[in-house]
Amino acid sequence: MSPDLASALVRGLSFVALFQATGAALFRFRCQAVDLQSDRLLRQLQRYSALFGVALLGIHQALQAALLTGAYSGLLDVDMQALALASMSALSQALQGIALMGLAFGAGQSGRRGAVASGAGLVLALSAFVLMGHTRTHAWRVVLAPLLVLHLLAVAYWFGALLPLLMVLKRESLPIVSEVLALFSRTASWLVLLLAAAGGLLFLLLTHGSAEFSQPYGALILVKAAAFLLLMGLAGLNRLRLVPLVATGQLGAVQSLQWSVSGEAVILVGVLGATAVLTSFYSPGVP
Repeated sequence: MSPDLASALVRGLSFVALFQATGAALFRFRCQAVDLQSDRLLRQLQRYSALFGVALLGIHQALQAALLTGAYSGLLDVDMQALALASMSALSQALQGIALMGLAFGAGQSGRRGAVASGAGLVLALSAFVLMGHTRTHAWRVVLAPLLVLHLLAVAYWFGALLPLLMVLKRESLPIVSEVLALFSRTASWLVLLLAAAGGLLFLLLTHGSAEFSQPYGALILVKAAAFLLLMGLAGLNRLRLVPLVATGQLGAVQSLQWSVSGEAVILVGVLGATAVLTSFYSPGVP
């Protein structure tokens, strides 16, 4: 495997870990008024996802020297490593690493201390993305930066809440499951709109219209848009069909919802993988 592909793979996995950790924190915050028996497992999910993310960020940063030299021998090149560490990307990843440590710490604390640590980690982890990529150098960066953070916030909650939701479906009583599903559905409704609006505006500001779709960058955007529509279909099925059946105790409804939620998670992992490829190899308007 070439250093380019290895870097994109590690980057994709780091996205999965980061959004799982931040999403688990958001899910726990949203359900803080619910007496969840699975809260210990949710804390563990937040902690270990965060720690795994820290390790992946370290590996990804080390691989940047290999990218600069075009060979894995660059990993041992002190000058190349120093050059890679001097980049804005390195600063962004360092901040994300600190943020993930905060999320790991917050998962092990109760009360105000845990909430503050997790909240600070969440904000820093998502905000650090504005220090790298196309938004940092764009003329409209003042507009793009908050749009990007809002877009990432929506992704974090949607993706990161799916595994916690599966845990709740498997381990909690029907009244608790119904309460959590109601909370999740209400939040997801406006997050879907936020995700679509912020993503659409980002695309319009970063690209040059329909001609972009003939380039790899635009093609991958279309893949992400198609995945979003598929997710919308599953989300609609969940809210309009499966969630009401679960609330009434319909036989097999919980299992059907588990399969649907699992499908959403798989699609979103694919979206994060596509994003890793997109941000690693392509730029708007570049073939």
